[in-house]
Amino acid sequence: MCESFPRYLLYRLRGAWLLLILALTQSLSAQTPLVSHGDVWRYHKGTNAPLSGWKTATDASLGASWGTGNGGFGYADNATETGLCATLLTGMRSNYTTVYMRRTFTVASAVDPTLHLSLTMDYDDGFIAWLDGVYLASANSPGSPNEPAFNAAATGSHESSNGDNGKQPAATYDLGAVSSRLAVGDHVLSIIGLNSSLNGSSDFIQVAELSVVPNIPN
Repeated sequence: MCESFPRYLLYRLRGAWLLLILALTQSLSAQTPLVSHGDVWRYHKGTNAPLSGWKTATDASLGASWGTGNGGFGYADNATETGLCATLLTGMRSNYTTVYMRRTFTVASAVDPTLHLSLTMDYDDGFIAWLDGVYLASANSPGSPNEPAFNAAATGSHESSNGDNGKQPAATYDLGAVSSRLAVGDHVLSIIGLNSSLNGSSDFIQVAELSVVPNIPN
């Protein structure tokens, strides 16, 4: 009569399967960042309109009106609210209501087209975003999905995650399957941040992240 399968080997196999399942679960739930808010960005203060092709132009062709700085971007009347902002726009209030921001990133190898794009925005008061000139998402942006005027204001108020009153957590937007949107090569995430008024707003925050994530069904 054959002996039963040794119990100690059964436990080892069971443990190995559990480790494999755990590894696969962690892999499927992990995000792959494409753009982080602390990266080096190009930005244009909305005292006038930038060149018409700013959402797809190369960084080198943007012109002298574009600055360079680490994100996020913003100003506030307290240091806590700008805790995620590396570029402080201390001269924004009373001078301009919009800020144009863009980050060029490179895809080095083919991306699974069934994965999803995810945009996370921590903002005050509005924004509109594009990838390679194609609309992604917006909040409180007048005329969306059309590009607002350089002197436009946000259509409503929204507090960032570190705001004074009524603060809101960062919003995450599922942008659907990657499909053919991330071919190997350079890509541009471009954003216009909008303040609610020229003189009355005490703060403005734009903190953006773009990632590739698994498709997790509801």
